[in-house]
Amino acid sequence: MYHLVKYWAIHMKSGGNYAETAHKQGFIAVRWKIGDLTLLKHIKPSLLKNEIQELSDKYYFAVTGQGVGSIKRFVLEVRKDDYVLLPNPNERTVHFGQVLGDYEYVHEHEDDCPYPQRRAVQWLTTISRNRLPEQLKASLKSQQTFFSLKKHKNTIDEILKEVEADKDEIEFNTTLLEVCGNDEDLASVLTLAGFEVPEDLSDVDHEDLRAILAEQDYTLSNKDTKALFEEVEKYLDDINEMQEGFKDRTESIPERQAVTTQRIIRDNQTSAQLKKLYRFECQICGIKLQLPQGPYAEAAHIKPLGSPHNGPDILENLLCLCPNHHVLFDNGAFAIDDDLSLIGLEGSLIVSPKHKIDQKYFSYHRTHFAK
Repeated sequence: MYHLVKYWAIHMKSGGNYAETAHKQGFIAVRWKIGDLTLLKHIKPSLLKNEIQELSDKYYFAVTGQGVGSIKRFVLEVRKDDYVLLPNPNERTVHFGQVLGDYEYVHEHEDDCPYPQRRAVQWLTTISRNRLPEQLKASLKSQQTFFSLKKHKNTIDEILKEVEADKDEIEFNTTLLEVCGNDEDLASVLTLAGFEVPEDLSDVDHEDLRAILAEQDYTLSNKDTKALFEEVEKYLDDINEMQEGFKDRTESIPERQAVTTQRIIRDNQTSAQLKKLYRFECQICGIKLQLPQGPYAEAAHIKPLGSPHNGPDILENLLCLCPNHHVLFDNGAFAIDDDLSLIGLEGSLIVSPKHKIDQKYFSYHRTHFAK
């Protein structure tokens, strides 16, 4: 049966103490202490209010008129694939997720959230409240426990669309990095992508590789990511076919040549400090990327390290960015004015009071990189 996807929001009360648990464990829950509500599915709509009131009296748990509406929505109206937003007051963030199944009464559970009325959720992304449109933020201040966000459908769809685009970019970059771990294929794959790289990249990490590519003024953003991704996949398929064809041939061991490379020694502690300060949220878009291994962000140097720029590896010369905005910034697709407004993009740079950025690095970036 066709189901029109709906949009909801939930407040898990208790000052948001259980919101992070729900996010980590993949569920939403409410604190109504009135027993298993599965039986409501078999009650006539006209009798639902009386039934809920009887349960309220039975368990000595007061349910307001608004509460009755929230119970009906949470238990009876939500369907699989509906979207749900969960504000986390402690972190000043909002989790975006998608409902995975039916209402459940979970009397015994291993997590620290005592709420038994639950629904499983797949969390898609987490965004800072400050990055949300004002109208959506206003609606999320509702005093109701569980309520509809139908009027914000288009806004939520647009946010999730941007998140999917970011995930495509991350998946592509991750695949390239996995290829980069293979000494036999790395140089060939990057050459296919249009880069000029050394034949031996076994000692080149992600950040050094980015610097090599940036010096050529040619990065992944210069091509359509999906098209390039398909080219890389095709190339790897061709490599596999070639290897199959060579099985019957005489094996030959290629010669190896010792080389000496120079690498910039980065201050990883400073980068980690920066990312922790911004909770891994991009200072441009506010998006926090969540990978299976944990949150992900990149430390971008305003004045690049290494020759010919020789920028310092200090907090005053660093920004916390998502991969997309890191690439765009490094290649001059946008710049930052002295008043922190963005040049080439809408909006302003998000800056923590604890992060003192030296304006001279913005000036240097505008002079040398802004298109």
